[in-house]
Amino acid sequence: MLSALSLLLVTTAFSVVMLLVLTSLAATRVAGIREWGQANGLAIIALLLFAARGVVPDFLSIETANGIYLVTVSLMYTGFRRHLGLPVQRVWLVGGSLASFAGVVVFHHLIESLAMRVVSVSVYHAAVCLAIFATVPVSKDTRLR
Repeated sequence: MLSALSLLLVTTAFSVVMLLVLTSLAATRVAGIREWGQANGLAIIALLLFAARGVVPDFLSIETANGIYLVTVSLMYTGFRRHLGLPVQRVWLVGGSLASFAGVVVFHHLIESLAMRVVSVSVYHAAVCLAIFATVPVSKDTRLR
């Protein structure tokens, strides 16, 4: 039976593999690789902190883990933009991350709600995914669509 813990640990293992792949590509100097590697390294830490919920203090498994995860999402987007040679809108990333993190804090300390903490982080993550989608260049060659 799948549990949240096993899913977190499998995701952590995938992040470790991705980190190894990205580390092997570091010497290529391809734009974005450094940020993607940093993001995967931080994801490993965040996922382990999520998995340690109930074992480590709540501050580490909730605020710290979500804060690191938000930085991970921002680094993935930054790497993507750099890979395409596009500027990074840091103001939007910082603002979105801080708003999402504020939601995590509010829904932990003022109104205890795991669901709303998840929504707070997921809305930011979804916005970043949509921003990546909007940035993907569309090929005029119909064979590549």
